[in-house]
Amino acid sequence: MTTGPNLLSIPKELRLQICEYVLVGGLVQITQNLKPPGLLSTCRQIREESSKIWYLRNMFYLLIHNCDPKLLFKWSKFIDAGHICEPRMPPPRLKLSRAPNWTNLLVWCKDWYNDSGGLPLLEPSKRYKTGQEILSVVATAHEYIRQSKRNKEDWKECEQTLRGLRKVAGVMNTRWLDDP
Repeated sequence: MTTGPNLLSIPKELRLQICEYVLVGGLVQITQNLKPPGLLSTCRQIREESSKIWYLRNMFYLLIHNCDPKLLFKWSKFIDAGHICEPRMPPPRLKLSRAPNWTNLLVWCKDWYNDSGGLPLLEPSKRYKTGQEILSVVATAHEYIRQSKRNKEDWKECEQTLRGLRKVAGVMNTRWLDDP
């Protein structure tokens, strides 16, 4: 009994074209349950040949609710754990929603400060549109962290500077002042 060709029996160039067709979809939302496509689980050779296609040819984005960075940290750990060894992988785009939450932002800032998984995602020089004050505050906090590290300030000094940012953010939106 003869069988038809399988993916590994065809030339690599054709195999990669097929993988690209299957794996590239454009925009991929990072969720709690996001797993690489099943094609990348078929065998080691397909995974090694095709992982870069999925990770580098799609744009990943992350919806962050209430400035809670847990999902971002999970994604960062997933990437750091060796699921993708590609330094050219662009960071995911961020979309922030719901309400400002200072406590969550402070957790995020401390992670940035400690370099323990928070990816440098925001452009401090970018001008955010009206209504994007949450993103503007997060980007400004990120820039404070960057400057504090450059100036070799300890976390307590950095946190003090961020308290000043909280007051300014509270003028734009009083919900920044709501949580402890």
